Amino acid sequence: MNKYLLWACLFTVGACSETNEDLQNWMNETSQQAKTNLAKPQYTKLNLQPSYTPPPQPRYNMFDPARLKAGIQSTDAPDTNRPKEVLEELPLEKLRYVGMINSKDRSPSAFIEANGHVYTVKIGNYLGQDYGRIIAITSDEIILNESIEDATGRWIDRKNSLPLQAN
Repeated sequence: MNKYLLWACLFTVGACSETNEDLQNWMNETSQQAKTNLAKPQYTKLNLQPSYTPPPQPRYNMFDPARLKAGIQSTDAPDTNRPKEVLEELPLEKLRYVGMINSKDRSPSAFIEANGHVYTVKIGNYLGQDYGRIIAITSDEIILNESIEDATGRWIDRKNSLPLQAN
């Protein structure tokens, strides 16, 4: 058995040692053709994406110590410890001025409709969510003085009105 294996190995080694001229010629021709047909590389242009620019930040910092200190020390801040009135829970847009009563011996009173109920208010009562205090009642409108907080933490008074709504 070893003899046959030895002869097989010698035959295989002998077959590899022969010169294969046709194979060598084909390899040379192919390598020559491959070298002559090289194309120049094409460089692609990169499309640059626009850079991201974040939106501008507000000019004030909500947590700035100076702002917080101004908010605490402000003398014209509304009294937040007083009990809230019923009509202060609703925004001014949901309130309707529907009528008034004016008598000789009393200050005028107005009727405000909200959520299907009618409330009676007078000068000094509060309306709306911006600490709006009634300063005048006329037959055409209710005039309010509202206190709002600006960007620096200070409280600013502004006038607002609630016009008479016809049915």
